[in-house]
Amino acid sequence: MGSIFKMYPKRPNSHLLSLSLQGGSAIVIAVFIIVVMSLLAAALTRMLQDSQDSIAYEVYGTRAYLAANAGIEHGFVKLFPLGGGSEVCNSVTVLDLSAQTAFHGCTVNYSCNEITETAINLKQYRLESTAQCDAGKFVTRRKIQAQAKEL
Repeated sequence: MGSIFKMYPKRPNSHLLSLSLQGGSAIVIAVFIIVVMSLLAAALTRMLQDSQDSIAYEVYGTRAYLAANAGIEHGFVKLFPLGGGSEVCNSVTVLDLSAQTAFHGCTVNYSCNEITETAINLKQYRLESTAQCDAGKFVTRRKIQAQAKEL
């Protein structure tokens, strides 16, 4: 019976030895998970920031478009007054809409050019409006053109 114990000697505390060898791998896995989660959080934060910038740019782009449209309408009111009267086709007019809440930081430049067809004595007008809205971080511009003629 003594020979069996010699062939397979009993190791004292062998399960404690294997646990102590695995202790370092748990730290490596924990550090890896922390790094991956940090990178994921940073990417998500960057995506949210880009999304917010895109929405703000779209809002200011819409404001600039509507401000340019207001410039065209202002030009038409000057060109064809409601009570009749003479047409006013100035070269360049500046509208400052920045005092308006909806058009904060927006300015509009519009111009009117008269085009006369001499064969039929018909006056035509070309109005061009350019609006610029300044948000500090970025600037948006929109340009609209319209044509009108006397009947």
